[in-house]
Amino acid sequence: MPCLRLHLKKFALVLLSLFAAVSCGTGNPRRYQAEFFLLFDTHTTFIAYTQTESEFELYLDIIHSTMENLHMQFDIYNNYEGISNLKTINDNAGLSPVTFSREIIDLLLLGKECYVSTNGTVNIALGSVLQLWRDARDSDTVPSIAQLEEAFQNTDINNIIIDEQLNTVFLTNPGMSLDAGAIAKGFAMERAVRLAAEAGLVSGLINSGGDVITVGSPLDGRDYWNVGIQDPFNLDAVFDTITVNGTAIASSGDYRRQGHIIDPATLFPANRFAGVSVIHPNAQIAEMLSTALFILPFEEGLKLAEDRDAQVIGIYHDGSSETY
Repeated sequence: MPCLRLHLKKFALVLLSLFAAVSCGTGNPRRYQAEFFLLFDTHTTFIAYTQTESEFELYLDIIHSTMENLHMQFDIYNNYEGISNLKTINDNAGLSPVTFSREIIDLLLLGKECYVSTNGTVNIALGSVLQLWRDARDSDTVPSIAQLEEAFQNTDINNIIIDEQLNTVFLTNPGMSLDAGAIAKGFAMERAVRLAAEAGLVSGLINSGGDVITVGSPLDGRDYWNVGIQDPFNLDAVFDTITVNGTAIASSGDYRRQGHIIDPATLFPANRFAGVSVIHPNAQIAEMLSTALFILPFEEGLKLAEDRDAQVIGIYHDGSSETY
């Protein structure tokens, strides 16, 4: 009969459970697993193979505290005592530059790179348009074309002024707002795993709302981690299972965000695919690509994936799929 140990820990934003699923013997390493909630508005699972529970808890603390801190910094809805975040940037649009952490500067610089590499398909300055769709979803309506076009006038990414010497950010357009939802979680996962690996993690996996990043391979005799790709037509089912190690998988679909992955070219939800999953060594690049490829026509998406040396699984609305 398997041994099961359960510990409950209360954090500021989450309820975290920790257990070790191992035999009752003394075999090493052991597989430990923990779960936490709310960060980046989703459920996150961390699995690792370590020699001791205390070693696992060391990596868990690094990953949870890093993701918790970045969750607060990248939040566009809430204020936190002592933290200047993306909401602070939006609140000061058109007013004055504000000093921010290096993590926010790095996120915004990544956002600008993503805008260039996707030819504007992924735009962290699209906040005013995305807010219209969020408001419409809450009221079960659809924004008018006039509203969308007016909001789109406030989405020029060149109006994000970043001073890397002073670590300041200024939105020169007072009607502008940032929304880094297409890259923020991948950025946080990549940063958290890198810090845990620097501390000694050699075998682990984070699954945050279906986006996955792995370190090494599972130390249980397998050469690869088995990762399920969400079935966009049945959220309780897996469309396919892939084997990976030392890489990341990010997914986008109209089953996420209530179908509101907005195509900047039309200002309406993209609908070419039911779901897209991207495999890439870097979690933040995988997340950016999954959003871009969900929006782009196939040929444009194929070129972008090839340029980034990414593997892609695209699932169409008729249930067929394509791997490229």
